[in-house]
Amino acid sequence: TLGKAGMEKIRNALSQRAKRIVVLVALCAVVLGFGHRIETLSYQTYMQDLELDTTLELIEVRERIRADIFEQILKLRELATVISENPTITQSEFSARAAEFMAENQDVINLAVTPDLVVTIVHPYEANRGVLGLDYRQNAAQLPKVEQALQSGEGLVTGPVDLVQGGRGLILRHPIFDSTGTNAAPDTPWGILSMVVDYDALVT
Repeated sequence: TLGKAGMEKIRNALSQRAKRIVVLVALCAVVLGFGHRIETLSYQTYMQDLELDTTLELIEVRERIRADIFEQILKLRELATVISENPTITQSEFSARAAEFMAENQDVINLAVTPDLVVTIVHPYEANRGVLGLDYRQNAAQLPKVEQALQSGEGLVTGPVDLVQGGRGLILRHPIFDSTGTNAAPDTPWGILSMVVDYDALVT
């Protein structure tokens, strides 16, 4: 049989072992908790970096689209200037000029000349002849934007809008002033030049 001293030694040994086990369990809990915290922080950092990268990419895309649209407006202004110098331009004359313009600007779908708010010239002709005679004063959906472009004296962009032929497009409008001085006062718009640009092609 064990004596009192032997029992006491056993109790002390078990107590020390129990303490070591408790300490080990506590250390494991701390390590696991610390590891989980590190993993959480790493994930949060990853998500923040991903969000930042996405934001920067979106900003880059937005600025590129803005630059492309601005460039299209400048080109539209140049074409509007050509018409302002020749307000009696015919369909064939305009189509010849517009064909060259569209060959250099692949995203352009169609163009329309609208003196006194009535569409009289379009290009390509066959695909858009159905809109000839359209009076914007009778078109409540488009009249506000047309009037806004006329009043601003500058190019105006609308859209993207769903196109009848499919896809989405941006409608760019620029007022035309009769620089010959034969049909209207210099500060009074003679009409408007409209251009539809393939939006999906522009952003890709």
